Amino acid sequence: GSVPAPSDDSVRSGAADAAAQDPSQSFLCRQAQRDYEVTASSTGNPPALIEAKRHTDAIATAKLVLKIDERNADAMLRIGKANLRLGRYELAESVFNQVLKIDPNQAEVYFLRAFIRLEEGQKAAAIEDFKTAIEKRPYYVEAMNNLATMYILSGNYAPAVETLKTAVDL
Repeated sequence: GSVPAPSDDSVRSGAADAAAQDPSQSFLCRQAQRDYEVTASSTGNPPALIEAKRHTDAIATAKLVLKIDERNADAMLRIGKANLRLGRYELAESVFNQVLKIDPNQAEVYFLRAFIRLEEGQKAAAIEDFKTAIEKRPYYVEAMNNLATMYILSGNYAPAVETLKTAVDL
């Protein structure tokens, strides 16, 4: 016969895990838990999915948000990040460019796009993206560190020192 799906209450309380002792129910319990996480998330795509290396889940969840709000820059940013981490640089860059059309002040997008530019061997473009990230968010120490590293690698020590001094003074 068919196996009934666990209720939302049993999933939230962890009772679904106890029910998962039966192998025929384990898939249903995992699916119910995943469905609950997706619907319970207020942003539709918690950054924890990306940090947990659940990139495909992060993309799918962000797409749910985009079905409701096709111009949701945060959901697009999550899709771009997940694709970047999956090594899908061209797709990630395309998504990042869409985010910048919606919100050109997204410092993190310039920061992340700089890494794509580095992968493509475009050091000058990467430097410009790091600079823009810092312009958009003046206290972006991580971007300053990466910009200084780029200056050092290209033999431009004076701007590297200045950039690092600025970061340390923050």
